[in-house]
Amino acid sequence: MSEGNPLAKGAAWMNGEIMPINEARLPVNDWGILHSDITYDVVPVRDGAFFRLPDYMERFRASRASLRLDIGMDEAAIGATLHRMVAASGLRDSYVAMVASRGVPLIPGTRDPRECGNHFYCWCVPYIYLMRPEMPPDARTAWIAKSVTRIPASSVDPRVKNYHWGDFTAGLFEAKDNGFEDALEKIRLSKMRGKKDTMPAKVATSTAARCINDMIKCYDKDLRAINAEKFATNKLQYVAQVSSLTKQ
Repeated sequence: MSEGNPLAKGAAWMNGEIMPINEARLPVNDWGILHSDITYDVVPVRDGAFFRLPDYMERFRASRASLRLDIGMDEAAIGATLHRMVAASGLRDSYVAMVASRGVPLIPGTRDPRECGNHFYCWCVPYIYLMRPEMPPDARTAWIAKSVTRIPASSVDPRVKNYHWGDFTAGLFEAKDNGFEDALEKIRLSKMRGKKDTMPAKVATSTAARCINDMIKCYDKDLRAINAEKFATNKLQYVAQVSSLTKQ
């Protein structure tokens, strides 16, 4: 990362221009801000290369389609924009976000989502870790939130990445207040046939462990071929996290 590069701490692309991330701006009446009417995806860049970019692009396309967002750019144009922005930043390990927002109403005062100017923007910063790499394995802990559950899938489709972070933020406060590094939340189940709508803590713990084990399998498939030494370290860290979860 070049110290003389004004984009080295982060870059953004908006309206055809690449700029330092702290100069990026959105209108205060953008529905992406007012209503969280927005979707995004994040693709990592490691050692100067995007990781499985076509897969992330496909999920981003599906999210836009689900929310009926038309940003006027196809996958080739979005991919080219991401590459140009990251290259300009000089970041070889980066967290790269692509975002589609409902935008500003084209007709003042309208409440019709079809009458907004949908738009795309993207940004990148130095790579962000879920848990800091310098942390020892036994410090990589997660708290299963007790005061809040995930927004049910019947309200917000969990397959569409979104900025509805009220539940996550409440869970993080609870985790931090109890001395844990991160938070997991119980999943609300259907109320059909009179069943309880909250997953029991024991089941949630087991589910969390299975999720992390699935992450280990993904590492096994994708990261081993990239860097065997990094894979071994990361796998041990995830195994330690599973162990800490199942003890709760």
